[in-house]
Amino acid sequence: MPYCAAISGISETLRRATVAVAALCLVAMSALSSEVRFENCILSGNIASGTGGALLVRNAEATVLHATIADNRADVAGGGIAAEGTASVTVRNTILWNDESPLHPELHTEAPAILAVSYSDIMQDGFAGIDHNLGVAPLFIPESGYRILATSPLVGAGDMSVGLATDICGALRGAAVDIGAHEAVAAARGWYVNAATGGDDCDGSSAFLASGTGVGPKASIGAAIAAASPGDEIRIAPGLYLGPNNRALD
Repeated sequence: MPYCAAISGISETLRRATVAVAALCLVAMSALSSEVRFENCILSGNIASGTGGALLVRNAEATVLHATIADNRADVAGGGIAAEGTASVTVRNTILWNDESPLHPELHTEAPAILAVSYSDIMQDGFAGIDHNLGVAPLFIPESGYRILATSPLVGAGDMSVGLATDICGALRGAAVDIGAHEAVAAARGWYVNAATGGDDCDGSSAFLASGTGVGPKASIGAAIAAASPGDEIRIAPGLYLGPNNRALD
């Protein structure tokens, strides 16, 4: 059963939400302007017995920005999003991937409804190459909540004019925004430390010192920690590490 919200002349915004319980159904109950916005959201693992596995919009307005919609199912049509009646749905900077339905696995529209999609990655024929849309594997990191790798083709492929400064986790979006709810996770970097051969003015990128180039290991553990980012690895060579930059480290 989908969760159906009857909306009447309201404007609501759903931000930083994860919906994985039941498909969402938005039905306008009056002629007044009714709009719901989905920003930095994940809609996954939902099932609809009819249309709109993740989201069904009927006779209402909906805007979907920086969402990840994946692994949903509709038994009739539109495994991701379905627009029906006089609905007007705008989708931008959104991933629609691996949803299922006998008809239109990701997006389904029934006239006179309007479904405008741009700067999105869609696992359905007919969208790639139009309005900056893609149809490429997003390169999700397994068991990460639909984060994408730093090598994903979705990195920097979004429309920066949308204006969402942070992602679903509050991480800042860069000048070139990524498609989806998450900004990409950078690949882990290794930092090298060697008290005997290194120097804290070295870049830490190599276990071996290249004299005069600045390439080589750090001399202290603290210097490597200061340079590293979350998820990076610090590789410490065997040796004796003394001094304040090698103890009481946080």
